[in-house]
Amino acid sequence: MIPSPTTQTACDTGDNDLVLLNETSTEQLSGVFQQSAQSTLPKMFALELKAELTGVTNLRPDDSQDNPFWYMFKVQCTSCRETHSNYVGVNRFETNEMSGSRGEANFVWKCKNCKRESSASIKAAPKPYEQSEPAKSQRLIEFDCRGLEFVEFKPEGDWLAEGLESGTKFTGIELVDGEWFDYDEKAGEEVSIKDITWEIRRA
Repeated sequence: MIPSPTTQTACDTGDNDLVLLNETSTEQLSGVFQQSAQSTLPKMFALELKAELTGVTNLRPDDSQDNPFWYMFKVQCTSCRETHSNYVGVNRFETNEMSGSRGEANFVWKCKNCKRESSASIKAAPKPYEQSEPAKSQRLIEFDCRGLEFVEFKPEGDWLAEGLESGTKFTGIELVDGEWFDYDEKAGEEVSIKDITWEIRRA
């Protein structure tokens, strides 16, 4: 039986609808795969410091292989965008295995929300913060993040500095309260670190 024009038109419309549905589904799946792939691509970030240094310079973490510094961050998963409330510690001398024989990283972490694994590594030793007037933002460390971002830094641990003119060594500096004061006997003057701000940005 030869179908009537009306029946033929209806079949064509149905087929076209099916094709459009398939194309839409393919685009949606492609978008999901692209988003998943982008969330695990390496991204370089830097921790920057700005502070008013009086009488001291070369401010830096007390960070050596014998006495590693733990950099404390809050973490955001780039897959589900969940920011986790607890701080995590990253040690540039410590290495941890990633699942699936994908190598090692200083920090390997699984998101409690979406269960995806991510990692981060600190690329080099911290750069000392030099005194300047006015104070300028300077890069302290860089880190390679895969599947996560560090969104907040807490300066726990001991820091080091030196007298600006005297060269006096200052150790055990604590910055968690946002300021530090001491006295440089060689220079005969008070020294301080104030107006501290931290920023994490794309390197």
